[in-house]
Amino acid sequence: MILNDFSTNRILYCIGGKNRREEVDTLSQLLNFNNPIFYVIIIWSLIWKGIALWHAGRNKQLAWFVALLIVNTVGILEIIYLIFFRNDKKLYK
Repeated sequence: MILNDFSTNRILYCIGGKNRREEVDTLSQLLNFNNPIFYVIIIWSLIWKGIALWHAGRNKQLAWFVALLIVNTVGILEIIYLIFFRNDKKLYK
């Protein structure tokens, strides 16, 4: 069971159905520099951002290029762009 304590921005977990609660500050633990998941997220995001920016620049889609450059969504917006909004130049030749 997950309970949210809005006053301290912490999530309380009831572990194993017991009454024992463990306070976990999940966001700060995830984004801790000592956590390897932090570096995996950065690499994941940079790969998708690079691919999407390359396609947007090559297809002269300035609005998409600026949006992809400014907005950081950990690769979600980049994947959406590549799947649905990318113009493939090979189709027009």
